[in-house]
Amino acid sequence: MSIARTVVLALTLAACQPPPAPEVIPGDLPRTGATLETVYDKPVTQGMLDAMVSAIPEQAREQLEQSGQIARLQDQLIKQDALYQTAIREGLHKDEKVQTMLRLAEREALIEALLRKVVEERTTDEAMKTWYDEHLVQFRNPQVKAAHILAESEADAKAIKAELDGGADFATLASQRSKDPQTAAKGGEIGWVSRRELPPQLSGPLLEAETGAILEPLEGPGGRTWHVFKILEKRDVTPFDEVKDQVQQRMQSEVVEAYVKEIEEAAVKKAAEGEGAQVTPPPVGAPPAGAPPAPPAGGGQ
Repeated sequence: MSIARTVVLALTLAACQPPPAPEVIPGDLPRTGATLETVYDKPVTQGMLDAMVSAIPEQAREQLEQSGQIARLQDQLIKQDALYQTAIREGLHKDEKVQTMLRLAEREALIEALLRKVVEERTTDEAMKTWYDEHLVQFRNPQVKAAHILAESEADAKAIKAELDGGADFATLASQRSKDPQTAAKGGEIGWVSRRELPPQLSGPLLEAETGAILEPLEGPGGRTWHVFKILEKRDVTPFDEVKDQVQQRMQSEVVEAYVKEIEEAAVKKAAEGEGAQVTPPPVGAPPAGAPPAPPAGGGQ
């Protein structure tokens, strides 16, 4: 074979080979959207910031937004990207130990995503309401919804009580005479309170009074103020809507514990199954085998 034909053949074979796959750089985020800053020669973008924000759990994200601290994430992202790019330039992502750490981190991220998905799919409103009904004893908490008129002396409190006994409207009198500016504008209403939220000298009289009753003047803590209370409503159990977030938090560990147990039973080989037994993991959204629609009882977060 001539040299020319050999060269042509070599070039032809080379052209048929697929191009080498581009190097995968771990941790690299798509640099999309508007440029916020340039680090080395690469842009730090709005898309990267959005990805960073979306990775924060919803409750923590809401707290950051309410406190105004979420704006600081841009500075954190810029510092993080400078350190990240420096690590890549140093070739640390090619170090064997670092690669092991990255693989372990990927495993943890996948497990966390799986368990988050399980919790989300098994803590539906219906499941949480069932859990609440099954654990109702935990939410038994005698409460009163009350209104008050705050007076500076016993004599003033007795005068107010006399006006109320004479037919004066409680809400109107509270807006005119109460020394509590936070509740006066609301007709004296203080909302729902339980025994543990009230001073001892007030809890007994309020919780024992009937709905609609206007109590005799009561001395406040420290003896510096006096109160005239009206009982608006009473209840023995905190409603589901007011403890929904609490129920969800308490269910989370139960859901995770039940699902991990399912996976262990489905995935770990049993002696009776023999070698090579094929086992299909249960669906993520499926309730535990043999359980009612709500997850089984357990602890909180």
